[in-house]
Amino acid sequence: MLYNTLFLLESAVMITRSAFPWLLLSATVSFTTLLNSRTIMLDPAGHAKQPGRQLHESFERAETYKCAELIKKIIEIKSNINVLITRAPGEEIIPLQNASFANRTHADLFVNIHLYKEDAEQPSINLAYLTYDTLLDPTYTTIKKTDFMPINQAHCPALATTKRWCATIINTLKTSVPARWHINPQALALPLKELQGVTAPAITIELGVHRDNEYQEIAEHLALAFTSLNN
Repeated sequence: MLYNTLFLLESAVMITRSAFPWLLLSATVSFTTLLNSRTIMLDPAGHAKQPGRQLHESFERAETYKCAELIKKIIEIKSNINVLITRAPGEEIIPLQNASFANRTHADLFVNIHLYKEDAEQPSINLAYLTYDTLLDPTYTTIKKTDFMPINQAHCPALATTKRWCATIINTLKTSVPARWHINPQALALPLKELQGVTAPAITIELGVHRDNEYQEIAEHLALAFTSLNN
């Protein structure tokens, strides 16, 4: 019953956002808060007007959405965590729309998903997080709710948690993912526009694949890594 209700709620949000990109049903926020449950937001790269990179037989846009759907399904079967996907097939995303969506729903974790055609011998897993200035960003740790938050500082209060969670995800994947996958041992600090404006801990995960659906092999491991995070 709970999952059916969440599905209907998410469908309503998607329909509303398709018609009014900046409008989010107020019921979403109150319902998520009422559940007192964690929320993970999955952000598959690409949208209606941006197909992303060419893979082997498909484009990044299609495969990242399938990957997000698979991870969402696994998480919701194995936990009580709510999972939202930032776009529907055929939906166009405008700048900062996903950040607004994540902030209004009080997401606990925002995961931006990318795929690319891997030319190296091993398929790969790479993590990154948003940083503009490695020296100054960590100093913006406390921002009052009444303060104006510049968009280039929105990620700063959660930066320490983001970095810690990146390390946890990498360590979790190292112990579970098949050995043929190469896991970059350190998350990269990059000025990632996909994560701009998100106040929750936010990461980009990029998978280098030898075939378009190779992510299916590690989807369950990714789901476990995301759900095992604690404050």
